[in-house]
Amino acid sequence: MKALKYKKIASLEQYNTYCNIHEKLVMDDYDANIDEIELLEVLIENYDNRVMEQTYVALNPVELLHSLLEEHQLGQSEFAKKIGISRQLINDILNYRRNISKEVVTKIAAFFAMNEKAFSRTYEVKKTSTSTKETEKDDLQLINGIGPKVEDVLNQANIMTFNDLMKIQPSKIVRILKNANPSYVRHYNAATWQRESKQYLSGKQQRG
Repeated sequence: MKALKYKKIASLEQYNTYCNIHEKLVMDDYDANIDEIELLEVLIENYDNRVMEQTYVALNPVELLHSLLEEHQLGQSEFAKKIGISRQLINDILNYRRNISKEVVTKIAAFFAMNEKAFSRTYEVKKTSTSTKETEKDDLQLINGIGPKVEDVLNQANIMTFNDLMKIQPSKIVRILKNANPSYVRHYNAATWQRESKQYLSGKQQRG
């Protein structure tokens, strides 16, 4: 019985070998090698999907979503708009305040072309409080320089609203950001953050 020329990829070494062969076949004569090229692409894609699944299986749905947003360089507001849900809902999900509904699971999975099971696993949400202070939350990513990770760091320090951001001392914000990740400090501009917080707070109060 004739041995198969290509087999299911079982190691990184085999993966790299097949990638090199694929590249050479494409460069040499794409049309003449089309069948072999397509077979290699199927095997390579299958390995990529298996590795991705193994990588993500250890993450709960919220951790996975954080990772994907960072990987695709998507902010919460932009992502919410792309999948057709509210920014507040995404913020609640990413901060463990709400479970991901079946409808939202479908939208997230479709956007990232992933299996819905990755976002359907159970995880613990934070206990809600009847306190207005604890439940109030502004979209801090509206402030120039605040992305998903920086906002999460601020939220963990109980900086949840534009009002919180205005009142806190700049030195304390620098310390909070530096403790989380020294690189986050470069995103901080005391004058800009305070001015924009004041503008958004003013607009919010007028609407209220």
